[in-house]
Amino acid sequence: MFFLRRILFHVGVLGLALTPVLAQATTIARLPVTSMTQLASDVVHGTVSRVESRWTADRSQVLTYVTLSGVERLKGEGPAEVTFIQWGGRIGDEEFAVLGSATFREGEEVVVFLDVMESRAEYGVPSAPWILGLSQGKWDVVTDAATGERIAVNAAARTGRVMGAVSPDAPDRIPLAELVRRVRAAAPENLMQLGGN
Repeated sequence: MFFLRRILFHVGVLGLALTPVLAQATTIARLPVTSMTQLASDVVHGTVSRVESRWTADRSQVLTYVTLSGVERLKGEGPAEVTFIQWGGRIGDEEFAVLGSATFREGEEVVVFLDVMESRAEYGVPSAPWILGLSQGKWDVVTDAATGERIAVNAAARTGRVMGAVSPDAPDRIPLAELVRRVRAAAPENLMQLGGN
């Protein structure tokens, strides 16, 4: 698990450190919801209330800080507001993009998979929750116009940069209630409770 987390971390680092041509090769390995849950330190459902891009302290890279409000925690503990980070962003007229990353806008409802990573001073990386697995770590919550059902749509499906077939374990779309059920069932604290019964 530690090894895979470091791979996902370095995908983000290399996406900014390499030339734009190489960065275009970014792809994401499709992972089941269960695996993403087990890799994540936190999984949260909420509404985007703020999106802000900033330079790192050494001005070598741009990071985007996304704040969710009204948070429902599906895995992990903490306050009803959470701020997490992802690589890239826009400052003024300059855009620093990592292909395969998610985009966020104020007011949208999302479920995100997060992981806390150690500070990496050589990259100007703060220790904070980061989105896990680029855009695969974001699910957009929408309402099906025909049925009124609330649906979670994986953001990676729109990037065209996901390797691996869609499957029942790794869907592009899923009812929100079913995504919540799967995450809660896969969270280690819930697995331990089940094992103790």
